[in-house]
Amino acid sequence: MLAGMILPRTTDSGAGTEAGPGGSAPRAQAEWVDLLGELEALKNAVTATQARLAVVLDEATKADEAVHGIRAERQGRGVPNQVGAALRVSPHAGAGFLSTARVWVAQMPHTFNALRSGVLSSWRATLLVRETSHLSVEHRALIDEEICGPQRLADLARMGTRRLIARIKELAARLDVHACVKRNARAVSERRVSVRPAPDLMVYLTALVPMAEGVQAYAQLKAHAEMVKAGGDGRGAGQIMADTLIERVTARQAGHAGDVPVTINLLVSDETLLAGGDESGVVLEGAPAGVGTVPAPVARHLAAHAIDTDTAWLRSIYVNPHGRLLASTSTSRFHPPGPGRAPARPGAGDLRHDVV
Repeated sequence: MLAGMILPRTTDSGAGTEAGPGGSAPRAQAEWVDLLGELEALKNAVTATQARLAVVLDEATKADEAVHGIRAERQGRGVPNQVGAALRVSPHAGAGFLSTARVWVAQMPHTFNALRSGVLSSWRATLLVRETSHLSVEHRALIDEEICGPQRLADLARMGTRRLIARIKELAARLDVHACVKRNARAVSERRVSVRPAPDLMVYLTALVPMAEGVQAYAQLKAHAEMVKAGGDGRGAGQIMADTLIERVTARQAGHAGDVPVTINLLVSDETLLAGGDESGVVLEGAPAGVGTVPAPVARHLAAHAIDTDTAWLRSIYVNPHGRLLASTSTSRFHPPGPGRAPARPGAGDLRHDVV
């Protein structure tokens, strides 16, 4: 019904408005703003209803499985999959929603009521759960009442997200400073670097590090970029910072961030051998799924550049017409500058992108 409704003061197509001599267009715009707010409140109330349904489903499933003699530690194992499928998300995301919903319903009733009434968005309600996860149930309940209690809803509606997080941390430190210290120590132990695909043949190279170290690294990259730009470099500051990061991590000379060593995994199939196929390339980084595909011309350019800079390796992979691996060569051959150079295996310190 909502998807097919005609918006107030619009035509059936939604492209026009009623703009009479009395100036109805501004009134129509005000109605649209009001409708946006009402729909947002409705969306938050829907999320609260979904949370309550997920918790009820979890409890009912566990109760039924207990009657059938299923061990306690195995009860409800299929619920996250069901929740994820219903919400059109992965089982992992479904488990996360179910876990958050349990906290809203059982431990943070004021947060849940604020979400249900539309005052609190689902993201801000999730932040309240996340930022109090290290506290006891009693302390979490105190923060729940202090921020989302009936007398605080007006202030909560005007509070920005950053201020909300700061307020939660302030109260948490006041209630249990030792728990906050333990949480910070655990966070430091979880430092890591990850990579994931981004649009347009890019990737997000992310480092989760302690705040002081991360700020220092960013400040040095920024200072270097400003110095280089002052010397007449035409790149943007962000481009210089990104290039400098790659150069320093990979121990390349300045200005050579794009000199990427490449292993060319040559797929030999009937299509390739007989029909001159032009399938897209796949960039592999130690994982079967890789980190993305590249168009054939881009893959050829990447390989050609690697050959020009003496950083290209070739390994043959044989597949059947269905794409299943049949065999591969046991060695990677280096593209030498001349035909007399013998094949060699890459050293342990070589950094290479595998391109299929």
